[in-house]
Amino acid sequence: MINKKKIPNYVKDLINKNLNIASGRKNFAEHHFRIIETIKLIKKYFNFKSK
Repeated sequence: MINKKKIPNYVKDLINKNLNIASGRKNFAEHHFRIIETIKLIKKYFNFKSK
């Protein structure tokens, strides 16, 4: 049986050598903006009220 939760050694080495690495999207701000605009459009189209 394969243990899928085990982290590969090369990933451990990368994390230990580069402590400033943070997870996340490069274009988080743009992605977040698209989501907000989509929600606004849906609310406008379906006449939803914010609670």
